[in-house]
Amino acid sequence: CDSFVVETDVHYPTDINLLYDAMRKVVTLTAQLCESTGSDGWRQHAYNVNHLKRRMRSAQSKKRSKARSKAQQEKNAALIIEAHREYLDTAGVYLSKAQAVEQAEGFVKARRAHSAVESAINALEVHGLDRCPDHGIDGFKRYVALAVVARNIHRIGAILTQQQQLREQRKKKYSDRDCTFKLAA
Repeated sequence: CDSFVVETDVHYPTDINLLYDAMRKVVTLTAQLCESTGSDGWRQHAYNVNHLKRRMRSAQSKKRSKARSKAQQEKNAALIIEAHREYLDTAGVYLSKAQAVEQAEGFVKARRAHSAVESAINALEVHGLDRCPDHGIDGFKRYVALAVVARNIHRIGAILTQQQQLREQRKKKYSDRDCTFKLAA
């Protein structure tokens, strides 16, 4: 499993939103992988994502209070810190749970095959898939799919070029040989 970031126009990211987005993907992808391998422990992944979102919303709402008195401002500051601490603790619990699933034998084997995926991602970036100018999920999918097709065509061309060079090398090697035997008449 791997993910690849293609830049596009999205909401203004804040640390609290980025943590939620990352953890949402960690929880859902881990649950999908567990389901496909028959592992258990993530059947309530939708609840876990909602639980995390509630913690994030709680932390966000605490920051919006408009207290005027010094005492109320200090009290609100403590509530903001506590809400963020609860949010971070909840994210930490789900991350630890996901990491415990990454230590399973099947996941370790998949992680070892990760370097090939990274190579393919780098090739896509080098060949133009950096920023998606299309709008919407359909445009995004189309743009990424076309980039993958373009990369595959590039790779096929490299393979065909290599095969042609090998043929030419063999042809040159055998054409330079002198015939050491005489043909019978």
